[in-house]
Amino acid sequence: MEIKSISKQRLVNLSHFQFHEQNVRDIAFEGSNKLGISTQFNKYLEALLELDILIKKIMKNPLTGPLKELDHTRDQRYSGIRHIVTGYLHHYSQEVSSAANNLNILFDGYGNINGLPYRQQTAATHNLLQDLKSNKYKNDVAMCRIKDLVDDLEMLHNQYKILWDERKMLDLEKPEGDVHEARLAIDKIYDEIVAVINVNVIQSGVADYKSYISQLNYNIDKTKQELEQTKKHKKGE
Repeated sequence: MEIKSISKQRLVNLSHFQFHEQNVRDIAFEGSNKLGISTQFNKYLEALLELDILIKKIMKNPLTGPLKELDHTRDQRYSGIRHIVTGYLHHYSQEVSSAANNLNILFDGYGNINGLPYRQQTAATHNLLQDLKSNKYKNDVAMCRIKDLVDDLEMLHNQYKILWDERKMLDLEKPEGDVHEARLAIDKIYDEIVAVINVNVIQSGVADYKSYISQLNYNIDKTKQELEQTKKHKKGE
């Protein structure tokens, strides 16, 4: 049973930190004494804490606040549209109430959009806007007099997506300055830990290390998948 390899230098700052943070948790759970890496683990923990301080300095994203405000405005606009449509359900005109009912069924099919995580909400809002602007619901939208609000929601939604992408790009900063040195330091300690574990497995057998190695390999696979997703995002795939 072997520990898989990973090119840690290819990871962006946040992914790199999260990889080591998870590994610290896994070692603590298994017990550094049991794994025979007490000395290395103490240095590893100190290096992680130092890296954490430096990462927070450069990862504080100035677009987080504006993004939350824009999301809140988008939520309000969507809620307003739903409120208007709900009111038209009881309109004296059967034609209007029927249109409102059609839209209400559409909204219900998407569930509580405002309660979804950011990415899911953005995808759901995009699909909903496509439906609302389609020929199928065009007359219903006009009948309930929400076209201007739908256009406004689309504008806010597009602004949100642009700001989200800009924020994402800032989060993908390359390591620089002291962070670069801190990354090299913690990577070196990690490599020492892996080397000691491999030697211990050869000398004592895999029994005491199987659980930790399995968890570490899972962490490695997960991090590699995230790296590939990041590469696709940067290529616009």
